Amino acid sequence: GAGDVYVAGSNSSTCVYLNAYRLTSHSWMGWQRAGCGMAGDTAVAASDAGEAWIVARDTGFNYYLSRYAPGAGFTAWTNLGGGFTSDPVAALSKDGSLYVAGRKADGKVYAGRWAGGGFQGWAAASSGPLADGKPAMACGSDGAAYVAVRAADRSTWIARFQGSAWGTWYSAGGVAYGGPDMAVTGGAVYVTVTNVNGLVYVRPFLEGTGNGWQSWLNLAGTLRRPSIAGANGRFYIAGRALDNNLWWYESGAGWTAMGNAALTGGELRAGPQ
Repeated sequence: GAGDVYVAGSNSSTCVYLNAYRLTSHSWMGWQRAGCGMAGDTAVAASDAGEAWIVARDTGFNYYLSRYAPGAGFTAWTNLGGGFTSDPVAALSKDGSLYVAGRKADGKVYAGRWAGGGFQGWAAASSGPLADGKPAMACGSDGAAYVAVRAADRSTWIARFQGSAWGTWYSAGGVAYGGPDMAVTGGAVYVTVTNVNGLVYVRPFLEGTGNGWQSWLNLAGTLRRPSIAGANGRFYIAGRALDNNLWWYESGAGWTAMGNAALTGGELRAGPQ
């Protein structure tokens, strides 16, 4: 809500750190240590009140939750359990509840909700595809969480999760080699994937309980790892091209080259978020 950008990650010593870029000062607040004993990529979601919710996976494959508030610091880690093989994804609903999802070894996707100061447990997606890798998740303007996965046959699927109940899984088809990633704006969920050649495709899904898939959009650009965000009815994509330069895409405006002049090594090791 304050326009701050939170960044979270873990170092080689399995310690999770959080930083924020403050809009008012145009500067970083500095890295704050949330705790240690975690593995893999960390999920972070920011609230309208300026708090950051952090979800991390420990070395025993369970998810842990902590909340950071400016001036107050971190809460103690809460063990959400789970036994997950993928890193977590997390998103905040407009009602203030936090949705978390992940994939287990059998390929099933599980989701849960933190609300009213407590975790309401994990719910398995009992039907639909088995996920091939980490799912993607975002909360819509309807207060529900939308979860997208890539199946073993590389098709892309989406389902709605609200409270503790899963809706129907709907297939978008396609042959995805990268992704999915997703963002919400203007009453639609935008899911992006890349094909075997790195071409970027986006497919909108209209919010609601039915099959809201719209047509695939071929953005005619090639990226290694695109990341998507949405605002004011438009979607925005940033990613690393095959020549390691950064590119930016705005719906309705097209591609803009951003270069990599700020990099001393001349090559990005990972794509932007």
